[in-house]
Amino acid sequence: MNGPSAALYDTHTGAKIAAQGWDGVISHDGTPAFSPDGHRMAFNHEDTGGGHTLAVMDFNAASRAFTNLADIAQDASNTLAWPSFTPDSQWVIYQAGSNAAFETDDPNSQVPWAGTVATGDLFVVDIATHTVHRLDSLDGYAGAGASYLPAADPGLNFAPTVLPEAVGGYSWVVFTSHRSYGNTLASKDQSDVSGKLWVAAIDLSPTAGKDPSHPAFYLDGQETTADNLRGFWVLSPCKSDGSSCQAGECCGGYCNAGVCSSTPGGCSGEFDKCTTASDCCNSGDLCINGRCAQPSQ
Repeated sequence: MNGPSAALYDTHTGAKIAAQGWDGVISHDGTPAFSPDGHRMAFNHEDTGGGHTLAVMDFNAASRAFTNLADIAQDASNTLAWPSFTPDSQWVIYQAGSNAAFETDDPNSQVPWAGTVATGDLFVVDIATHTVHRLDSLDGYAGAGASYLPAADPGLNFAPTVLPEAVGGYSWVVFTSHRSYGNTLASKDQSDVSGKLWVAAIDLSPTAGKDPSHPAFYLDGQETTADNLRGFWVLSPCKSDGSSCQAGECCGGYCNAGVCSSTPGGCSGEFDKCTTASDCCNSGDLCINGRCAQPSQ
């Protein structure tokens, strides 16, 4: 979904699919993303915001119907792009940047941005209250406009993608940045053409209006001369009933005594299936997107 005529398509055949509530309502959108539970979609709402508005809609996969259009974030000075939901589908992390091409590098000869420095930072918005906050620790800010990063590094972050499962008491976001990495990579390395992937932890159950992020770390193993853009998380294929397992590996949702099952054998371990937090074995665990998860410490 994007371009001058936004629509829903079958990814196997390329055929357009009728989408009630979307067709005839949304004409121009950008960088759409579905929530982990499949019940929401976030996107740049270009129809009303000219690129400066982020919106969400509810989605019913069975009827392929969109409802409850709501603009959740606006920024008159920046383009809002690359929304990505937290595992509980209640928050959206996104990029606010000066470049309408959704990046933070200097596109050099790509008019109309030639000779300019494109900037961007990552933000989080609470879908329920539309409360927005910059991810200060992730972006490199220490408060009062100061930064804990080298002078050339702030404002170079874009294209976030959130891991759809909570792990170790946090949500995790991978994003691209042109910041430096010690004495290995200079800020805006190779004339600002090579971005690199960074990862940061996000507190579960954030408080609206407060920064839930933590300082980012460089993702090891990247080629220093490569342009590494738009990282994605890939979960391992699930295992069928009867397979040997550890918690979180089973298609049926439960790992009972080291064997996959579609029925619970008692309480659920971390990453196993749950309906409410009371289903989880560990006291204090949360039930996030149907899986038991540790709370943030």
